[in-house]
Amino acid sequence: MRQSIAIQGPENGGSILRLIKKMAAVGNYDNLIGLYAYATDRGVQLLTETLKSELSTWDKIYKRWVISIDFGFTEPCALKKLLCMPNTEVRIPYAAQVLQKKLQPATCFHAKSLILFNKGYEKGPTGIVVGSANMTLNGFSYGHEHAMSMAWKKGPKKIATDFKAKINEFARIEEVYRNATLLDNDLLSAYVKARKNLQVTQVDNIPQLVEGFLTESDKHDFNITLPEAIFLAAAKNYWIQGGYIVKNRGPLLPGNQIDLPRGTSLYFGFPVRQQDRNTPIGEIKIDFGGTKGEYNLRFGNNFMEKLNLPVPGEKGPTTYEGQTLLLSKKSDGVFKLDVCSSDSSKAILWQGKSKKQHTLFAMRSGREFGVFD
Repeated sequence: MRQSIAIQGPENGGSILRLIKKMAAVGNYDNLIGLYAYATDRGVQLLTETLKSELSTWDKIYKRWVISIDFGFTEPCALKKLLCMPNTEVRIPYAAQVLQKKLQPATCFHAKSLILFNKGYEKGPTGIVVGSANMTLNGFSYGHEHAMSMAWKKGPKKIATDFKAKINEFARIEEVYRNATLLDNDLLSAYVKARKNLQVTQVDNIPQLVEGFLTESDKHDFNITLPEAIFLAAAKNYWIQGGYIVKNRGPLLPGNQIDLPRGTSLYFGFPVRQQDRNTPIGEIKIDFGGTKGEYNLRFGNNFMEKLNLPVPGEKGPTTYEGQTLLLSKKSDGVFKLDVCSSDSSKAILWQGKSKKQHTLFAMRSGREFGVFD
């Protein structure tokens, strides 16, 4: 059995997401049960994209959700988004009673649990994440939340027996699911109507840094997903494979510009915004080998972000071609740059750290990048 714990706050954003990714990556599953007190549209998006990145069989997994409508905190669009998932059922606990009492529950439903398993449990693998985070963007990314995960891989009989003993403690989950009301269009409409008569408190306070990303990614195609944006905004270390570097200084001189996926600016503390191509995003202070300077980051004509780097052979390394670059965020706002060959032990170490934290990603071109603490 594998156990992990996450204590999340603004200073280590995305810890709950990493815990979920780690649990999901244990193996292939055919069933999911998610129980949450509240769900928001962005929370559903974030959890879905996170799970899909680890589960190749996502569309085939039988997904069951129990989401409360207590106090009207759950967003109707979140319920609709869950309903639209393939192979999915959504149920509402105490639906009739809560609607009758104008969304004021006699008994609050306050669960926050996600279970992935295979039918019959003993087949393995099985994973559980239990904690304080609701299905909201803030809960999964920046809010002060705690969570613990347990995962069992397929193995000897004693492991299956051990899991069965523990899963009995969760046996009531199936009963809760059966007793909840199946969500359909009529129930959803009744909830929307009841919610309109209330002044509902917003439960998903989206951080300003990623708010622009959400707005722009709804309108334009991005090279990074919402979970990746969350990880970038909170990361301490960011690395990327340089690959081919355009000779922007002339055909005989090594280039000093690298293309980054749009949204990488979040790592440098710049919010994503509506922006014309070939316009500046901001300036970044970079320290390479003890020499500091300010370098431009701009939104390029190719819809990527272009970062100017210390000039090769002068204030920079000999070349960036075929190299892996690491930028480390310092407390004084300076980013320390390290450069090494992409097949070096150092680059492999950075890649391994990201892989261990499930924050290793790839661009459409195949170039890899990642973040780590």
